[in-house]
Amino acid sequence: MIIWREAKMLFNFKVGFIALLGLILVFAASNFDSVADGSRKFLGEASGLFKETFFPQDNFREVAVIPLNSSVPGEEKNEPVEKELSAVAAVSRTVCDFDSGSAPVPDKIILNEIAWMGTAAGFDKEWIEIKNISDEPANISGFQILDRDEQIKIIFPKGAIIPAGGFYLLERGEEAVSQVKADLTYTGNLRNADEALEFFDGDCNLIDEASASPNWPAGDSKNKFTMERNADGNGWHASSVKDGTPKKENSSAAVIPISPIGNATTSETAVSPGDSSFQSPPLSPPEAFVAGKININTAGYEELQKITGVGPVIAGRIIDYRNVNGPFGQIEDIKDVKGIGDITFQKMQDEITI
Repeated sequence: MIIWREAKMLFNFKVGFIALLGLILVFAASNFDSVADGSRKFLGEASGLFKETFFPQDNFREVAVIPLNSSVPGEEKNEPVEKELSAVAAVSRTVCDFDSGSAPVPDKIILNEIAWMGTAAGFDKEWIEIKNISDEPANISGFQILDRDEQIKIIFPKGAIIPAGGFYLLERGEEAVSQVKADLTYTGNLRNADEALEFFDGDCNLIDEASASPNWPAGDSKNKFTMERNADGNGWHASSVKDGTPKKENSSAAVIPISPIGNATTSETAVSPGDSSFQSPPLSPPEAFVAGKININTAGYEELQKITGVGPVIAGRIIDYRNVNGPFGQIEDIKDVKGIGDITFQKMQDEITI
């Protein structure tokens, strides 16, 4: 009974002490700015007394001290994980200087095709294709492409690799090329005249360029023939395929009709300049047409569609066939093109020549 009475007294004392300490703390908080150094000292001592009364150190023992940046003993240590950069995240924030005055030093990566005119789906569906012309993969992390006004600032992300002989497609916004997925998207637009693109490596060395001064060297805005690099890497020509050849080998030069002459049509091979209003001296009629017949070895995308049974798809296949196999040896060889059988050939044989 005596023990119970003493325990009850001790409990009442502690409750009373807690209540008193609470009042002191409330008073100190409401008058904090006016509390003198002595009051702060008193509060510190009261706090210490509170710890000693209710949390005596004799009742505790130190088990372990574990730094926050350490792993728990026995637990597998996790190594830092490097976050992957998104498709548009840049390796470097430093932008190269456009038109630094230096001449390009050729590299194994080149500007290969430019749809400065957009596509049939819209003038804003612009895209740029670069190509690795070497026989080994190329790391283009940190490489840059800028236009004259620097509204286009493309910085290739970490881990950007082009396989040997492969392509890398840059599209202005999503789905600029509907059937081919972009490797990277960008903002900004290319002007149809008085424009330029410069291509830099990771150290801001100029490695390639293309300029419109005032017109682009190739391409056709009316027919949507893109500007493709010549096979030898020097100069440009207009693609013979409408909307170009994104992420594919370039086509042969387009033959664009200019004006009718008798029963034939004069044409030009579109290798310069890009504006479709430009007309170079006409070539002789046999270049694409002979006695009213269409030369299947030299006719362009539009001309091929004038042949009976040839639409946009078959015209593209004919051009692809020429690119891979060379010119047709005889008109009958056109039956080797997918989609042209004996019946179709009989309908077109009087319209074609080689």
